[in-house]
Amino acid sequence: MDINKMKTTSFERVGLQEWKAKAEESLKGRPIDQLYKETYEGITLKPLYTKEDIDKKQSTERHSSKRDWKVAQRVTAEDEDSLPERLSTALTRGQDTVSFTDYNGSLSKNVMEKIFTLAIKEKAPLFHIASLDSEGFSLLKEGYSRLTGVFGADPVTDMVVKDSSETMNTWIEHITYLNESAPELRTIVVDTSSLNEAGANAIQEMAYALAAGVAVIEKLKKEGWTAEQAAGKLIFNFSIGSSFFTEISKLRAFRTLWKNVAEAYELNDTEAVLSAETSVFTKSKLDPYVNMLRAGNETFSAVLGGADYIHTAPFDEVSGTTSPFSERIARNTQLILSHESHLNKVSDPAGGSYYIESLTNTLAEQAWKKFQELDGNGGLIKVLRGGTLQNDIKLVFDRRQKDVAIRKQNLIGTNVFSNLEESPAGNLSSEQKQPPHGIKRQRLSADFENLRERALSLKDKPLAGLILLGKIKQHKARADFVSGFLAAGGIGVLPSRECLTVEDAAAFTEELKADYFVICGRDEDYEAMAKEILASIKREGRQIDLAGRLSKDAMEELQEAGLDSSIYLGQNMTEKLDALLRGWEGTSNEK
Repeated sequence: MDINKMKTTSFERVGLQEWKAKAEESLKGRPIDQLYKETYEGITLKPLYTKEDIDKKQSTERHSSKRDWKVAQRVTAEDEDSLPERLSTALTRGQDTVSFTDYNGSLSKNVMEKIFTLAIKEKAPLFHIASLDSEGFSLLKEGYSRLTGVFGADPVTDMVVKDSSETMNTWIEHITYLNESAPELRTIVVDTSSLNEAGANAIQEMAYALAAGVAVIEKLKKEGWTAEQAAGKLIFNFSIGSSFFTEISKLRAFRTLWKNVAEAYELNDTEAVLSAETSVFTKSKLDPYVNMLRAGNETFSAVLGGADYIHTAPFDEVSGTTSPFSERIARNTQLILSHESHLNKVSDPAGGSYYIESLTNTLAEQAWKKFQELDGNGGLIKVLRGGTLQNDIKLVFDRRQKDVAIRKQNLIGTNVFSNLEESPAGNLSSEQKQPPHGIKRQRLSADFENLRERALSLKDKPLAGLILLGKIKQHKARADFVSGFLAAGGIGVLPSRECLTVEDAAAFTEELKADYFVICGRDEDYEAMAKEILASIKREGRQIDLAGRLSKDAMEELQEAGLDSSIYLGQNMTEKLDALLRGWEGTSNEK
């Protein structure tokens, strides 16, 4: 075909049925249903979306004036007196927001004054999620009217504990004053990060945010505020997880839903202001450099979803400490997306995608139903006091945790492709600060981190001997699987030479003198050799497993011959690894 003919050639229009026919052909007899996937929100994702999937449904667009976002990296300092200087340095390196963390609420008035002065001098917006009793609120009343951005607190937790308190009343008094004296400063935060870190799905997060926003507005209306005033001081903070398209759609959908709430209150300004942070829930202390990739993926979602302020957590933050290197990489992640990828020049980068538009609409519909359910049950505060939302979130978390345990969901460097050569930083089993309303912050990798810590605490490194039956091509697949499986629990392996006879296997076990062995080979090799190998090597105190699973009858026959258990695809890894480590721990205690 010459170039002129190529230019004039057009493709025939293909319909959904033709696509299905081709898909079924490529699946070679397997059902097309295999291409469908159900999310933790209960939404079935299709392999193909077309114009019909968004026909007659609302498409969500970002407002053109909000196409850019603020780089709001939360700067920390071990010595609080150095925090203003660190913030000033960050502003020279690409950050455009005076954003900081005060973990203990202990920043002195002097340091806070320097931070506020810096924000005014550099004409940079402030961003800080404070506690209700932060001294910053009273300090802001002392002549910082030119501050912009966010210095806010989330009152929901205190509202759950008690309808009214001295702390709450004082905070309301402060923000009421600031409503006039610092008109460009938002002072009320609805923070959903605790839900995300408890394992909640996107629908639960959005419904909570809507219900919390309404609860705060109603609370302040009783204190003499108008709905317009209260809504004008709100900012919604979301954690962004690893489900790329769902997280994009979550933020886009929430903007639409908040417009519905704003219109119900007859507000003039119906736009929601959103901040986003990369999720702690998805991060691991094991193989921490992988967290760079996770955070990059999550930051990209936040940008495409339309967040106004974004914090990208340093890869080592989950271990309790950060370094100048990790902080720089985190900040530069956002700078690359804006200055190199030019996403700050596009109004709604995700707009027009049939998949994302459909997912956005579906999430919005389901989250609105959940919000109405919360409202129908007496509102968010009553629901939180009753514990029903916490129970619902725990059910989702349990599903997520099980999926990680059986490798239905992979955590690179944690439950798959684990690196036994690394030296984990920080305390692997350290606990996170928990909010008092029963929404427990957790991380998906925590169970594996605990297993690895147990393995490290043993006097002798736990090792498994791999009895490799036949030539390399006959045992390699299962041997590699077992090696990766055990590495996730901090257990190393010592492979045998090719065992072509029972005697080869027996010689290896005597040479190694280990307490745990795994036989790796093909099913036919098991049928031919496994019984004799078990009879030859089984000893008191020695555990022998099989790589893979045979039929029920075959497994029972081998168990009668001395086989203890097996390691196989789809097995609950944490339960199996826990049982193995308990064996070594018992031996270690006896010693």
